[in-house]
Amino acid sequence: MTTVRPDAASGVATAVEQVAVDAANTATVGLYFVREHVQQCLPTVLQARSQLQRTAAAAADSCYAANHSREFGHTMRHALPASLHRLEASLRDASWAATEIARRRKEQQSAGASSPLRSWVPHRLKGLWAGSGASDGSNSMYEP
Repeated sequence: MTTVRPDAASGVATAVEQVAVDAANTATVGLYFVREHVQQCLPTVLQARSQLQRTAAAAADSCYAANHSREFGHTMRHALPASLHRLEASLRDASWAATEIARRRKEQQSAGASSPLRSWVPHRLKGLWAGSGASDGSNSMYEP
């Protein structure tokens, strides 16, 4: 039979216990460092995520505005020449009317007649311009 010395048995037990404690704590220490790393980095990651979301929303808004600006430019490129043509025609007509009124006024003044606008301006508008409001009860739009 073999005899076991008490010192050797307690030394082996202590060594086995130490190995078991180290093995048990190794994962825990690793998880502790992981948890600490997450706690330190998580606020920065969340801040970067929210900034990325805001930037993505701003980029989407800018794309939306750019698309509508492009569509507006396309529409204006096709509609503007016609509008400018109508505007030019209106200005030409207004210029002709002003010239015609000036010519008639000059003819009537030289003939000693009253204002040429009497036949051109509606009676109600004359009353509004004069401040009377055309409240004379007349139904006629133009002066007789």
